[in-house]
Amino acid sequence: MNNAFANKSARIFVIIIIFSALWFLAASCASLAKIPKDLSSLELLPKKAFAYAKLDADSFRDLAINMDKRAAPAITELAKRSQLVYLAFTKNAYSKKPDFFAVAEGNYPARTASMMLKNDKAWKKEGTQFALKNGGIYLAFAGYSRIIFSSQPINPTLEAIYSRPDYAVSEYSLYKATLEHTALPIAIYLPEPLSFFTDYVPVLESGVPLKSLLLTADNGAKDFYVAKLDFEFDSARSSRIYAPLCRVFLYAAANMLWPERAATVLDAALWSTDDSHVIAANLPLDVKAVAVFAAQLWQD
Repeated sequence: MNNAFANKSARIFVIIIIFSALWFLAASCASLAKIPKDLSSLELLPKKAFAYAKLDADSFRDLAINMDKRAAPAITELAKRSQLVYLAFTKNAYSKKPDFFAVAEGNYPARTASMMLKNDKAWKKEGTQFALKNGGIYLAFAGYSRIIFSSQPINPTLEAIYSRPDYAVSEYSLYKATLEHTALPIAIYLPEPLSFFTDYVPVLESGVPLKSLLLTADNGAKDFYVAKLDFEFDSARSSRIYAPLCRVFLYAAANMLWPERAATVLDAALWSTDDSHVIAANLPLDVKAVAVFAAQLWQD
């Protein structure tokens, strides 16, 4: 009787030890990046980026595929649990290719996801972050409701968030207000569009008083979004003068980014002016088209 009891107790003890070891192993894999709890995802983004974006899970998944196919399997799985992703694109002083910093919001089983990344040969663990081997994309879990993605190591960026006073919660930022007040699932905002698009559309010269460019999209029929492109000028007079140039821009962008759908997009466009804004509405874009537009921001 005593031997049976002792054997049973030993088995239970071994089981407890095994489960404890597995728990500690999973916990070590799921070490979390520390971020200020009182900062929203938008407030974590760099303040001087040339482009900002809010994407839904589907468009973010396709964006990741455009960025680096090695990251696609893992990010596809994480995108399934994402609701919204906020991104900022900044210029790199040492490379023609810009940097990006993104915060995804959703419901993430950090331990399970960490084990998945640890078993994915494309990724390696570096402290509290995972990195694609040979560089390119870094990933860190910030609690169980946010993931940080970046083209640069994440820890130095997070340290800067703590040390820089301009990350104060009370700071009002134009990009933050724009994305917050846009209730649609897709919003891509360029506060200084000429600094980016002049290389792609030469007619957009530096003297054009274009203040910002905002692409928004709502869910439409089947697998398509209904998108709107909003050109903001410095005055109502400028919007009337440069309205034809906006049509040229859309023509060039559609043929460059979505050549197979350019004719459909251009034919569907409904043009209007509203004070200092020139608007192209009713643009039929699919998930791939939105992702290609966003991915263009990360090209060298």
